[in-house]
Amino acid sequence: IGTPDDITLRLRNGKRERVLLDYKCPGKEILDGYKKDGVPFGYTAQLHHYLIVAKDAGIKINALQLVPFDYHGGANTLIMPVSHDPALEQEIKDTAEVLWDQFVMRGRVPEPMTAQPLRVEAPEVGDAMRRAGVAA
Repeated sequence: IGTPDDITLRLRNGKRERVLLDYKCPGKEILDGYKKDGVPFGYTAQLHHYLIVAKDAGIKINALQLVPFDYHGGANTLIMPVSHDPALEQEIKDTAEVLWDQFVMRGRVPEPMTAQPLRVEAPEVGDAMRRAGVAA
């Protein structure tokens, strides 16, 4: 199950292509992070999930794009292409299969994941982490 925000058509090199889009409306700091660091992994995974849903529905997708709306400096949108990663697509499928088979079909709820303390070898790093409130 997935609800892509949009699938549009574009003309590229004289050919029509379907583009799967995910719109975002981030705050300024988050948008600045997108501009600096690119598409966050979570959104890359989300677009790949939607790609799987589209393929299962028989819809051929030619491109994936994250489209954050920049309402801070005017009414602009960024178009951020996301490269198709077949390995990520397969990992999502494999994980979904395990979760479905091992939990949903058996009426089980997975145990929550808990953070484990980090093991730090260098004392100065451990001291800095403790000052920052991170368990080391």
